[in-house]
Amino acid sequence: MPKDDLIIKDEVLPGGEIVVIRLEGQLDNYNYEPLNTIVQKHFDATHYKLIFDLGRVVYIASTSVGIFLAAIATAEENGGGIVIVNPTIKVKVVFESFGLMQMFKVSDTVQAAMSQF
Repeated sequence: MPKDDLIIKDEVLPGGEIVVIRLEGQLDNYNYEPLNTIVQKHFDATHYKLIFDLGRVVYIASTSVGIFLAAIATAEENGGGIVIVNPTIKVKVVFESFGLMQMFKVSDTVQAAMSQF
């Protein structure tokens, strides 16, 4: 995987209410739009319970944080929420610099995150 690639995999879990979005690589100023598109696709399908697995994110630009802020606002306005799973140290540092770790539920595994809705 080239240094600046971002791999995004999304999956609607059985039951159709919870979506897991797995990210791998770098989330930066140049590649955040596909993530935004996937989040919007799920909101359009009335999926408002999102789990973001960030355990393989090696870099996150501070400007990309807006996606998560917008997503949590929309999810909560519609009775859902967001759980961040296994954030890497680099993700935690960026989120903490904006005071965001207190806004999101955080879990070690997807299985544990599912119980937080």
